[in-house]
This record gives sequence, structure tokens and C-alpha cells, in this order.
Amino acid sequence: YLQGANSNIQNQIDSIITANNEGYWGSFWSSNSQTIPSTNAIIAVSFSSSDPNNNAVILQNSTQLKVLFSGVYNIQFSLQLENSGGSVSEGTIWIRKNGVDVPDTAGDVFLQSTATRLLPAWNYVLQLNVNDYIELMFSANSTNLSLLALPASTTPVHPAIPSAIMTVTQVQFLQTNQLDGVPAN
Repeated sequence: YLQGANSNIQNQIDSIITANNEGYWGSFWSSNSQTIPSTNAIIAVSFSSSDPNNNAVILQNSTQLKVLFSGVYNIQFSLQLENSGGSVSEGTIWIRKNGVDVPDTAGDVFLQSTATRLLPAWNYVLQLNVNDYIELMFSANSTNLSLLALPASTTPVHPAIPSAIMTVTQVQFLQTNQLDGVPAN
């Protein structure tokens, strides 16, 4: 009997280790330009594509990146911003978790003049629970500021430029201290 119980415990430990080593992650991007509908409006950045090999991080409703396993996640993004107007434009970027703004995650960007572009990129580290979702939020003081997507080019040669890229990578697995079938002390 003891040998069977030890085998059961070892199988459960092995499954936890395997789950932890799978590396839950997701990569998402948008091939569409995104505009601000009105001055000081807030938009959730949308994504039109995802890596077919994503593992347990999914896209829902085109803006929500949902994790299927609890853990600590590194969330990275880049946005291709363009100012089409003649004056300084200011944009603000931040994270929402389950529909609530995450404190202290906002950052401002400024574009000085017409046809200027900027590629802000930074990361966050957040603890997320099963089925939590995050969104990348964006607002601007002018409708001249937009997220720009461009097609691939031959002069100069380069692949397409997404308006937004976001990756979510698990950096720490969170587990309970009790295994199924093993009595708690």
C-alpha cells in the first residue's frame, strides 16, 4: 500500500514539475492602425493576430489577454505611435486587470510635430490568477495621435510593422501546498 501511495505522490509531483516547465506564454499583435475617437478618449488596444504556438495565454474580445494558470507574468508591449498633426501630442499608456486600472502602471509619451513616430516599449511584472485578463490602455490629448500599422516594404526592405505588440510570459509558477489525494496535515 505504501509503495502505491508513494507512486501516486511522485506522479503528482512530476505533473507539477511538468506544468511548471511548460512555460505558459502568449504573443499578440495588431496589423490594423488604431485611432483615438475623440480628445482624451480611452481605448483598449486591440490585437488581430496571435502566435499559433501560444501556451495557456489566450486573446478574447480582441483586447483581453487571459491567463489559464496562476502565476507571476512578465508583460511586455510596444506601440508604433504617429502624430499626424502639427502640434505636440501626448499619449498615456497603462495596464488594466479584470477591468480595473492597475495603480502605478501609467506612462506618458510626447510626439513633437507632424509625421513624427515613436516606439514606446516597456514591461510590467504582475501576479495573475486563473482566468484573470489584462488589457493595454491608451489615451491621447489629440485625435492626431494614433497607433500606426504599416505593410511590408521593399524600399527599404522590411517586414510589416504592427501597430501594437504584446507578450505575456510566466516567470513564476504559483501552486498550492496540497496535492490531490494527499491528506493535509
